Amino acid sequence: MRWAAMKLGFEKITLKDNKMLAYFLSKQDSEYYNSPMFKAVLSFAQKTPKQTALKEKNSKLWLTIEGIKSVSEATTVFSKINEHLG
Repeated sequence: MRWAAMKLGFEKITLKDNKMLAYFLSKQDSEYYNSPMFKAVLSFAQKTPKQTALKEKNSKLWLTIEGIKSVSEATTVFSKINEHLG
């Protein structure tokens, strides 16, 4: 799961209280933010507004995904995000 998260550009992930928090790279000027992978994550978030939310605080950006109860469900979400790659 960690490898799949890193491939999508997440620096850190946590599963807690039936939700997953996936933290993006903290380096704001990273080329990642102009990449097809980041656009795929944004596309997934836009198409699942009831389940996902992008949040930012203290210059940290993360994706909150509701209804994630297990590592298996988290891995499934990562696969769905990969499907949004053009």
